Amino acid sequence: MSEEKTFTQEEVNQIVQERLQREKNKQPELEQREKKLAKREKAFNAKELLQKHNLPEEFQSFLEASEDMNAAVMQITQGINACKASTKPVYEPRGGEPHDKSEDIRRSFGLYD
Repeated sequence: MSEEKTFTQEEVNQIVQERLQREKNKQPELEQREKKLAKREKAFNAKELLQKHNLPEEFQSFLEASEDMNAAVMQITQGINACKASTKPVYEPRGGEPHDKSEDIRRSFGLYD
């Protein structure tokens, strides 16, 4: 028959301490995984928001740093729209006499006055 092994209190304490230490060592790994996952999720959400609002991907780092991504997108959009509204088309007329295009056509066919 097999003998039952008995443990002293000291051995039990050592076994429990070893198990607790192993579990403690697992905790930082889990926290690090959770942080990486949260970072990847935030990057994905930022990219998705930018695509939804037709904004360039260059703004992604700004959104990831922001606490409220929706508010940041709205601020970016408002800023871009304000710039577009304040920009007026530039009209710069050429100086001098107007160019006669019919003269170019006559010259190309060899018809001189």
